Amino acid sequence: MLAALNGKKRYNLKADVKRLMEEHNAEFVWCETVGEKLTCFEEFLILNEKRATERGIQSSVARDSFRQHHRRVIENLPNARIYCLRLDGDTIAVVYGFLFAARFFYYQVAHDPAYGHLSPGKVLLFRVMTVCAEQGCKEFNFLQGNEAYKSFWADQSRPLFQLKLEKDNWRVWLLRRFNRTKNWLKTIRDRSHHGH
Repeated sequence: MLAALNGKKRYNLKADVKRLMEEHNAEFVWCETVGEKLTCFEEFLILNEKRATERGIQSSVARDSFRQHHRRVIENLPNARIYCLRLDGDTIAVVYGFLFAARFFYYQVAHDPAYGHLSPGKVLLFRVMTVCAEQGCKEFNFLQGNEAYKSFWADQSRPLFQLKLEKDNWRVWLLRRFNRTKNWLKTIRDRSHHGH
């Protein structure tokens, strides 16, 4: 797996892993029971909120409907996977995803911004990828989105397409206008939060 990374990335990743796992004695936790998964999911929510607060953004996982839905998913879907990284008993990073047909579908990572200097998200992703490879996974899928950190790991991507079939009436026209305005406002909000 490391062979796919260029020399500098490989060197930096090894240094990050060594610093956190060996020098700071971080613990990698693979949640196996539903109870363990739900406990770590609650920690995932807390870390996600901390990160959103630090960045000054509204997190999509803050919605109660999201939380309730994913609790039910974790309770009822054995393919749900949650992995944690703990330091001195505190959870500092969580990866949430799904394992299907020898493929890991990475949903999201959350980490405590107080430990950002130790790259806990990157180290945990590396450990999760290692476990997946050992279990015979043929693909680690980052799903949709072009977040910059994904290019660290992936050397290729697949284009995604969306096809919408709509009637041509006033309701559809109004809905399109509403969605365009909503997306425009979101873009303005995101730019103002990131100083652009």
